[in-house]
Amino acid sequence: KIATKASTLDYQNEGTWYEGAINEATKVTLGDPEVVKLTVRAGENVSETGMVLDPLEANEGTFEHEMRYDVDLLPVEVVSTDKFLAGSFDIPDGWESLEMEFVGPGGENLGKYRQFLGGGSTKIYDRVEEILSESDVASGGQADSQKVWFVKDSENDRKINFYTCFNSLGEAEIKLYLNGSSTAIGSISQELKAEQEFSDIIDYVDDWVKGDSFDFPDTTEPPLGLMAAPMAAQSQSVFGEEEISNLTRAALIPFFNVINQVEGLSSVAVGLFDGVRNGLEDDWEFIKLIGQSAVAAGDFAHQQALAELQKWRNNPLKRASELKQLADKICENWVFEPMRELREELSSWEGFKRRAWQTIRRARQINQKAWTLTKSVWGGIVDELTEWADDFCDRMMIGSEKAHWENSPWAKDHLLAEINSETRLMCYTFGYTFGYIAEQIAVEALSAGSVKIAQVATKGGVSLASNLAKRTAANLAARAHMLKRMLAEASEELSSAAVAAYQRGLSLASTGPTGPGFDRCAMEIMQEGANAGRMIWRDYVDDIVGKVNIRQFVKQGGEHIIERQTARLMEILGDDFSAQIARNFLKVADEVILVPKAEGTVDDFFEAFFKAFEGNPSLMKHADDITVKVG
Repeated sequence: KIATKASTLDYQNEGTWYEGAINEATKVTLGDPEVVKLTVRAGENVSETGMVLDPLEANEGTFEHEMRYDVDLLPVEVVSTDKFLAGSFDIPDGWESLEMEFVGPGGENLGKYRQFLGGGSTKIYDRVEEILSESDVASGGQADSQKVWFVKDSENDRKINFYTCFNSLGEAEIKLYLNGSSTAIGSISQELKAEQEFSDIIDYVDDWVKGDSFDFPDTTEPPLGLMAAPMAAQSQSVFGEEEISNLTRAALIPFFNVINQVEGLSSVAVGLFDGVRNGLEDDWEFIKLIGQSAVAAGDFAHQQALAELQKWRNNPLKRASELKQLADKICENWVFEPMRELREELSSWEGFKRRAWQTIRRARQINQKAWTLTKSVWGGIVDELTEWADDFCDRMMIGSEKAHWENSPWAKDHLLAEINSETRLMCYTFGYTFGYIAEQIAVEALSAGSVKIAQVATKGGVSLASNLAKRTAANLAARAHMLKRMLAEASEELSSAAVAAYQRGLSLASTGPTGPGFDRCAMEIMQEGANAGRMIWRDYVDDIVGKVNIRQFVKQGGEHIIERQTARLMEILGDDFSAQIARNFLKVADEVILVPKAEGTVDDFFEAFFKAFEGNPSLMKHADDITVKVG
C-alpha cells in the first residue's frame, strides 16, 4: 500500500511516498505489488494530504516489476486559522452515503454527520446569512448537539461548506465513511496553528455569546473605557482550554471569511460591538436609577427597554444572533458594497470566501499574516464607511442638526493612513460611535415594536428620526459630531485615554441626574434646548474638544461635569438660554473657572459662578468679560 501523512487506516503498511503534484491526468508509477486507488485533495501533494482507499483490481497494461495507478481527485478543501476550521466537500456521484466525523486535538470529537444532500437530521443552511438570522432563531435554529455548521454552495448543489471551532491547538482530523461502515475509508488532517489576532477574536466573540460582558453591574460605577479587554471566561473544558459555545462557532463565520481578511476592518468591527455593549450597559444603569427614583425617565420608554435588556443579559441565542446579524451587515455594507465598483469578484459572500481561503492557505505557507484586501483598496472601504455614516445620520437626524451634519466635511486622512496604533484607534472610534448610537436607537425604538440593531445599522434601513427620545437624539448628535471633530484633529492630545474620557462623559451625562433639584439627565435637557434652537450640538462639541482647559479637565476625570453644568444653566434660564449664551458659558468655563488656581475646587468655582449669576440671568449675554472670585 501507499503510505501518506494523512492516512490513518489500521490495515495500511508503510510504503512508497509520492512527492509529485496531483492533477486529473496524473498516472503514478510505483514499485508496490499491491494495487490501490489513491485519492487526494485537488492540487496538493500526496505526501502532505493524500489518503489510501480500498484496494481495486489491477489496471490493464501492468508490467512485471511495476504497477500503474489511476489517481482520482478527492474534491475537498480545508483551511484553518488558530482553532477555527473551515472547508468544503464536493460529493462525488455514488458517495451519497458519505459521513464526516470531526475529531480535534486531544481526541475532542465534534460529531459524525451525514445526508449532506438533504433529507436527514443534519442541519444544512442555504446561505451563510441564514445562520442565526431572525427566521432561523424563530424556527429553532440548529441543535446544540450539532457542533459543525454546514452551508450549501451557491454554485454547486453537491458541494457543502463546513465551519467549526475546536477547543485547543494541534492536529484536527476529518474522517470519511461510506455505506454506513464503522471503518473510515480515509481521513483528512489539518494542523491547527496558533494565530494570536484571530485567537483574540475567538475569545471576544465567545465572551459576548456567553454574556461575560453583559452581566451589568448593580453599581453606579461608569462603564469600562473604550479599549477595555474582554472579561476572562469562567468554564473550563476537559482539554484544558475554555469550552467554546456552539453559537460562537456560527458567529465567527463572517469574521473568518471576511472581517479579519480586510486590513483595518477588525478594529472598526470590535469598536462597533464594544459600542453596542457599552450602550446596553448605559441603558441598564439609566433604567436602574429610574427604578430608584434617582433620575426622571423623561420620554424614554424604560419599561420596554428593561424587557429587552433582560434578554441581552439572560439569553445567549439573543446575543449570538444580534452579533452575527450585525457582523453580516458589516460585510455587506462596508466590504461587498465598495467591491462592486473595485473588484466585482469580491462583492459577494461566495466570491470573497473563495479568495479569503486562498489567502489563508498562502499565509500558512509563508508563515505570516496575509490579507485578502490590503490598504490598496482601503480607500474604497473608507469612502463606503463615511457614506454609510451619512446615510445613518440622514435617517436619524432632523432639522438644523441634520443640516449641520451634512455641512461638516469628513476628514479621512487618519482613517486612510498606514495601519498603526493611531489608525486603529480612529477605526475603533468610528465603529464604537455608531455601535453605541445604533444600540441606543434600537432599544429606545422598542416602544413602537422590536427593532434589531442590525436593522438600524443596515444602509438604507429603518428611519426613526422623528420618534427618538431626547436622550437618544442627544447621543446621536453629540457622538456623531465628536467623531468628525476627532478625525479632523487626530493628534497626540486626542489619545486613546482622551477619546475614552469624552465618551464616558457623554455616557455619565446620559444616565445620572443633572444635579440637586434637577432630576432629568443632562443630555435630555440639552436636547430639549437643541430642539428649540437654543444650542447647536456641533458647536458644543467643537468647544469641549477644542478648548485647552476643558480638554484637560475631561482627561483628568471631569468628563460629565461640563454637560451637567451646561444643562443646569439651561434649566435656570429656560427660554432665555441661547446658542450665544452656550458659547459664552463654555468660554468662561475654559478661561476662568477651569484655570488652575492655588485654592478651591472646580465645584467651588462653578458654585461661585452660579452665585454671581443668580438674580441677573442677562449677565451671561456678556459673559466674555466675566471674572469669578472665590470667597
